Amino acid sequence: MKKQIFTVAVLMIGMSVSLATNEGGKRGERKKKATKELVIENTEASFITKYTKESHKLKVEITGNLDPNASVSITNQRGSSLLFSIVEKKQKNLEFDLSKLEKGSYNIMFIAKDEIRIKKIVIN
Repeated sequence: MKKQIFTVAVLMIGMSVSLATNEGGKRGERKKKATKELVIENTEASFITKYTKESHKLKVEITGNLDPNASVSITNQRGSSLLFSIVEKKQKNLEFDLSKLEKGSYNIMFIAKDEIRIKKIVIN
């Protein structure tokens, strides 16, 4: 029974590899076009960060067109969200108080439309 399952698995893998190599040219062209279009569409929104060590305040300035679900979050190196804010459509500036965070590296994650942009910040 194990030999039959193994044989079927090998045949399926062999068939998928041969199908991928035969149709690879057409698929590759489609992916390139989709990637180029995706890059053009996602350049509408961006963000600038300014961190003041004395007051432990992080200011986030958002530029460009936003979708209604845009957000900014501060995450630790493990990916856990520590601070979070949804960006209102007319809101262009956010401020985070980082005084309660321990010393270390954190990520500022800006999510808008179908993209995620990340900047790193180090608190000393």
